Amino acid sequence: MKKKILGLSVLVGSAMLAGCIDPSKDNSSVLQNALKFSTSNTISEYVGIIETDIPSFENSAGNNPTDVTVTFSGGAEAARTAGCLLQDAADQNITTGVTSTSQSLSVSVDPGRPYDSMLGGLYCNNASVGTYTADIQISFTAGGKNYSAKTTLTATKS
Repeated sequence: MKKKILGLSVLVGSAMLAGCIDPSKDNSSVLQNALKFSTSNTISEYVGIIETDIPSFENSAGNNPTDVTVTFSGGAEAARTAGCLLQDAADQNITTGVTSTSQSLSVSVDPGRPYDSMLGGLYCNNASVGTYTADIQISFTAGGKNYSAKTTLTATKS
């Protein structure tokens, strides 16, 4: 009976430890919490970060710019069909497919843009009237650590 209880205790204890994640070591939550958003008259929404918020991350102004991969999903294809532009980290339009890898564009922080490193965007100035959403998965490696985050961008053309 003691062996069964001891074995069960070890099994339960191991299962509890396996489910514990130290948030300070979870790079995805670091990136998720660092995301900053900007909008322009509701026709667009962009996402970016402050370069120094992610150790070893460098935007296009750095000596070794970080490659950022963005993958759009959710309503991205419908938004593009309606005339919205899916934009990558270099602020370039993704014209084929929904994935792009590029270097993060260095931009100036201003009251409407609370970040200095572009990660992606949804721009709907030339779209049909309506509200559009697109999920965006952002991933990169900086300082030998992998970072990943997912968010939803929303833009309204009225």
